Amino acid sequence: TISGATAEGVITYLPSTVTLAGSHTIKVTAAETDNYNSATYEVTVTVLKANPSYIVPEDLTAVYGSTLSSIILPDRFSWVENLDSLVGNVGTNIFMLTFTPEDTDNFNIITNIEVEVVVTPKELTITGSSHDIIFGDEVPSISVTYNGFIDGEDETVLDGTKGATTTYVKYSSIGTYEVI
Repeated sequence: TISGATAEGVITYLPSTVTLAGSHTIKVTAAETDNYNSATYEVTVTVLKANPSYIVPEDLTAVYGSTLSSIILPDRFSWVENLDSLVGNVGTNIFMLTFTPEDTDNFNIITNIEVEVVVTPKELTITGSSHDIIFGDEVPSISVTYNGFIDGEDETVLDGTKGATTTYVKYSSIGTYEVI
């Protein structure tokens, strides 16, 4: 609301209230008095867009090897990065968001909002080869296959001993034995 410095009724402003962002012309009129004629003057007032309030999303998680497109964001938020971008290594990674308010005529779009994404390990499927043996046979060589690696990775990224053996030993009883 616009108000004058003199007594009410002496100076008027039209419109008396400006609530939208943008350029507005206001007509200022001084009423006629005993000693002065009335006078009118137009001024331009520019109302800038305001920054909206928002809450930065929390508790965002993704599995290693996922892309940003797999993370559901609250309404009005979007990723600055490409949706096909990988979420990164296991741990906490920082990405950027944009917040677009419902009323973009009067509020700014806010970009480069830092957000944390907690990346958890991806599950791998490990399968050992199956063998039929005859009582008294030697322990077979067990081969292992891994499924679930991403981005050209393979078992060389794994720590520890790779490979498998079995609980079977030569002359074990007939039965089924675990691959370990």
